[in-house]
Amino acid sequence: KRLLDVGEVQKGTADRYDSDFKRFFENPNFPLADMEIRFITEDILNQFMDVSIADFKLTSKTFSGLKLILGLIFRYAKPQYTDLSITNCLGDYQVPRKALKNNKKKKTSDTENFTNREYSLLYRYLTDNKDIRNIGLLIGLETGLRVGELSALKACDFNKKQLEDGSEVYLLSIRRTEKKYKNNEGKWVISVEEMPKTEKSESDIVISKNVYELMLEAKAFNPNGEFLFMNVDNGNRIRSAYFNKRLKSVCKKIGIVPKSTHKMRRYYATSLHFSNAPDAFVADQMRHEDISTTRKSYITDNADLLEKSILMDNFSQYRKELLRVC
Repeated sequence: KRLLDVGEVQKGTADRYDSDFKRFFENPNFPLADMEIRFITEDILNQFMDVSIADFKLTSKTFSGLKLILGLIFRYAKPQYTDLSITNCLGDYQVPRKALKNNKKKKTSDTENFTNREYSLLYRYLTDNKDIRNIGLLIGLETGLRVGELSALKACDFNKKQLEDGSEVYLLSIRRTEKKYKNNEGKWVISVEEMPKTEKSESDIVISKNVYELMLEAKAFNPNGEFLFMNVDNGNRIRSAYFNKRLKSVCKKIGIVPKSTHKMRRYYATSLHFSNAPDAFVADQMRHEDISTTRKSYITDNADLLEKSILMDNFSQYRKELLRVC
């Protein structure tokens, strides 16, 4: 609560800490929450971590989360309630051999990401069937925005800038996102907060003239609305969940495997990469701190089996021609 009050963590993060505390510390097999902190020794903590790893089949990532909560608790309690050095305790703890589960993500399959053919089908359908939601999906497809950022856009966020040579550039400012968290009564709340995901998130990205014009079309649906994407019927903001729901519905209509809006973000990153855009530009457009994040988690192979077959035919012809002239 103290970290929340001083703004060191956000409500969603605090909710996750609370959920993890109940999960790990109230474990019937080792209810550490029932023990007085002044009586907790390093041996007890070692046993607690052993049991938690075994009972919850922790991965390296979830175990790091458990250690984070332990660190917060014991640093807050020291020196008034305990003199235990949690830093030394966690540093000396030896994880049982092969105890942590492998949390390495499986490589995303072709059916989970958009192929070039699927992108073409989706783009044509959305363009031919424009309404406020489909325009939003088109903008997401062409900008790589996170869906929470997309649903929180306002008309003041996009603009046209004229350069000294008379040419025009189009910019989009990203200043807010949709947040989902539990309130003090334990009920889920969905709101828009003027808070970027990272420092890199609070920035301007370059958009195409086509995207700029799409945003003007969206604004025409709600010329006086607070947000760019609002339901024409009731004036409510279109939330992230509704964009995802619409995308999956459209995927079914055009005969492809339903996908989430995050797959549009992956396709955007991959398309930038394979269009030979500089790494720094790709990272800026994705609002990643480092291009390695983009490469590791976002860039995939867009070609489907038919395209790969054509590429191999072309490669075979190239090899034959090479053998002929050499």
